[in-house]
Amino acid sequence: MDEGPSTSSEAPYRLLRCESVTERERTMSTRQSVGALRSPTKLPSQLIHMADENDSDGDEPLLSGSGTVNRIVSEDVLTEWQEIVEKWKEDQFSRPSKLSDLIYNGIPDILRGEVWQLLAKVYKEEDLSNTYRMLLDKECPSEPVILRDIHRTFPAHDFFKESNGVGQESLFKISKAYSLYDEEVNYCQGLSFLAAALLLHMPEEQAFCVLVKIMFDYGLRDLFKLGFDALHLRFYQLERLMQDYCHELAEHFAAVSIEPHMFASQWFLTLFTAKFPLQMVFFIVDLFLAEGVNTIFHISLALLQDSKKELLQLDFEGVLKYFRVALPRRYRTESNAKDLIHNAVKLKVLFFFIYI
Repeated sequence: MDEGPSTSSEAPYRLLRCESVTERERTMSTRQSVGALRSPTKLPSQLIHMADENDSDGDEPLLSGSGTVNRIVSEDVLTEWQEIVEKWKEDQFSRPSKLSDLIYNGIPDILRGEVWQLLAKVYKEEDLSNTYRMLLDKECPSEPVILRDIHRTFPAHDFFKESNGVGQESLFKISKAYSLYDEEVNYCQGLSFLAAALLLHMPEEQAFCVLVKIMFDYGLRDLFKLGFDALHLRFYQLERLMQDYCHELAEHFAAVSIEPHMFASQWFLTLFTAKFPLQMVFFIVDLFLAEGVNTIFHISLALLQDSKKELLQLDFEGVLKYFRVALPRRYRTESNAKDLIHNAVKLKVLFFFIYI
């Protein structure tokens, strides 16, 4: 590592080469996959399209998987995290007391893979990993739909943009395995964005394990069930919360006929992974795995409060365009993304009434 410029007494360090155990495993898994791409799982090249890399300001939405991720961390912060993680591994079901405060400032990117697995309680999970390997050998009725969606997932990221590349291959395999594992939900496109975010931090077997835990233990799969009753309940709950925490904006939305399902569907179904820059996506997943499903409401309210001034000036079409284009662009910088997380954490939301 080399020491970067600093005006404080605590000099930041730029990590030139520092791999976590999870990163090494992912690298080895990727190398093995390169030699293992065979015709039974090879993706049809005609279904894969290269992404437009233009990330300039304009009227087009950000491509999923856009944005840079800060991998610079001070030596003191990294050391503190490493000590906590090593102790945590000894008993992954006993969460460290200082963890929440540390997570609010973001997990060091080189440790995210391990920390996410520990938060989801699947670190070194053998049973689910074995299940994953067995599922890959089975026939999957959803393969045509999965193949159709692969090129739409994180097309702006190098790991996923190559036709028939390792990233697309891993994403296909996880999507296929989950559709077989969860016969009731099967496959929904929103799952692929969340799986892609996980794959950027861990090998596919571990990513599958974390995905299963998020869906079942964190309750995200309820939103995908037939009829989408739970999803519509979440929209109603968000609308009620807006009355208390964004009342003026709620009144404006009612006046211009904007309803929560028009802007919040992807927030709930993809855990904000589909449209927002990666740095913000990772911060949100950090918080979600630490705090649970109500994180979605905290983030949603913080986003609405943060954009209240702009949204109050817009009509129906303007509001929809703002959510689609301007809102994700607002969080391309790490500082804006961190500010949003801090604002979300500070919200004292009372949830007891919204389930009635």
